[in-house]
Amino acid sequence: MISQFVVYNMSIVAFMAFSFFFSGIETAIISSSPMKLMPLAEKGSRRAKRALLVMERVEDAISMALIGNNIVNIAASAFIAYIATSYYLSSESELLVITVAETIVFLVCCELFPKVLARAKAETFLMLLSPVVLVLMAAFKPAIRASLGLSRGIRSLMKLEDSSRFGLARSREEIDLLFRLGVRHGIIDKDHHDLINEFLSFHKVTAYEVMTPLIDLVSVEKRQTVRSLIDVIYRTSFSRIPVYEGRVDNIIGYVFYRDLLANTAVGSIEEIIHPPRFVPSTKNIHALYYEMRSEKIPVVFVVNEFGAVEGMATREDIAEEIVGEIQTRDHPRRELFKKVSERKFELSGNLDIDFLHRRFGLAVEKKGFETVAGFLAFHLGRIPARGDRFEFDNFVFVVDEATPRFTEKVTLLAPRVKK
Repeated sequence: MISQFVVYNMSIVAFMAFSFFFSGIETAIISSSPMKLMPLAEKGSRRAKRALLVMERVEDAISMALIGNNIVNIAASAFIAYIATSYYLSSESELLVITVAETIVFLVCCELFPKVLARAKAETFLMLLSPVVLVLMAAFKPAIRASLGLSRGIRSLMKLEDSSRFGLARSREEIDLLFRLGVRHGIIDKDHHDLINEFLSFHKVTAYEVMTPLIDLVSVEKRQTVRSLIDVIYRTSFSRIPVYEGRVDNIIGYVFYRDLLANTAVGSIEEIIHPPRFVPSTKNIHALYYEMRSEKIPVVFVVNEFGAVEGMATREDIAEEIVGEIQTRDHPRRELFKKVSERKFELSGNLDIDFLHRRFGLAVEKKGFETVAGFLAFHLGRIPARGDRFEFDNFVFVVDEATPRFTEKVTLLAPRVKK
């Protein structure tokens, strides 16, 4: 018959094993990389697939580990204190000694050691124990839901930022840092880093920043004939022409050149006008792009807070914000930024000034302007003329082409990089 002493010691070892498991799995979940697990899962590893299932529900998994670890540690402390006071110890000093010893043993064997091991072999640790983790996540589901609900309530009460959004922003910063380190060590090309940086900044860009301003659009009145519209399209090479009624800013739709192929006999263009879709100028282009793609909307008209049309944006405009200019049969080239050499760049006056901040880090404070043309006009105090030069933060702007009303083309000279 097993003695009471052996039973007590086996119980303590069981508590230590559970504490070891929960401490290690918490660190393994935090330290594991999906990038290392995905290739294994693609090769058919069931353990890797289960580990990825845990990673997909990381909040639930970490909550389970924390709840389990706390339950085990509290239960172990209470159990050891009960044994000590009931059977072995006769004074408070002896109880203090056993409490300190228990704390040291649990700290080293059940906290530090499993965390070090799990951090060194995070993916292996997680793959090995993922079946147990998934079972415990299901068993602890009510407690997990309650703890997450409580934490969200406290976060809302204290007006703290959503941790998931913070993690996403932090991930963007970490990715950018990794790419900058790669550029510094010559592993990654600078142009590739600039492209990735555009992707990471995608969520900050608004419809106003990618639209073609109303003043630059070629539009037609709704009573115009098909023949005159064909002449406009032939002369401008634009595939989508806004249609207005009465005033140029009273947009009632647009026409697409392909519609003319089946309607060449129509006298007025009213029968082939597509209804307009209006979006606020502050709309995020990430959401706008997926909205346009899912609803198959090729064109939207951007309006300000007063409802006045400010410009037009297409899916190509949004794509160009990331990958640069797109030239297709339906979408003629409209170059806003061109790299001439390492230090020399050609800019359109319509280029959004925020682009220069993202590309070169220029700290430009907007004061009633949005474009390069507006930036130069503000600082010069007049409409720039051809040959004007302006220096800002060691960057030199030279006006190459200008009309009495607008700056069309500018050369930007970047400062020399100190080696």
